[in-house]
Amino acid sequence: MKVKLVSYSQPSKEFQEMGIGDAQDLIAFCARVSNPSNQLNAETSEKLIRYLINHSH
Repeated sequence: MKVKLVSYSQPSKEFQEMGIGDAQDLIAFCARVSNPSNQLNAETSEKLIRYLINHSH
C-alpha cells in the first residue's frame, strides 16, 4: 500500500502554550475528551494512538 500525506493539523497558539506541540499530541488530547484531567498527558500519547489504530477508532 502506498501512503501519501496530503495535510496535517497544527495546534492553535493556545494549545501550543499548554504543551500540545504537534499532531500526535493534538490527536491524543482530542481522544481523551471524556477524561479532562488526563488530556495533557503527553507521556502516553504514542501508546494511545497505537491503541486507537489497533482498535479501528
